[in-house]
Amino acid sequence: MRRMPLDCGACGANAQSRSLAFQYLLEGVARALVPKGLPPVYVAATGNDYSSSGFNYPAAYDSAVAIGSVTSTLDRSRFSNYGQKNPKYFFMTPGGEENPVGNVLESVGAEGSVPCQGTSVATAYAA
Repeated sequence: MRRMPLDCGACGANAQSRSLAFQYLLEGVARALVPKGLPPVYVAATGNDYSSSGFNYPAAYDSAVAIGSVTSTLDRSRFSNYGQKNPKYFFMTPGGEENPVGNVLESVGAEGSVPCQGTSVATAYAA
């Protein structure tokens, strides 16, 4: 599992403080919305570190749906993090390949379309 930087460059808070604050935020939002209907669904990219030791945050939280990336042949994208033991919610969606021929095309305004890859692309599909 990847760790956050030790201290926030903007506020100086340490990683543990930021992690707890974010987890409490997710839990609070979920509790606040339950009486009004279904709880929210949080999707988060697993990360693009070629790592087999787990997911980056916020995908590592139990309350998040972790999204990994698969190629056009439905194999795990080499860059997509994996390896978390018994993730509560985990899906894989198209996120591209290292070979640009199989990548997803993304519209970039006047520039037209460019190939893109990553678990963030996969997360956009999942959302």
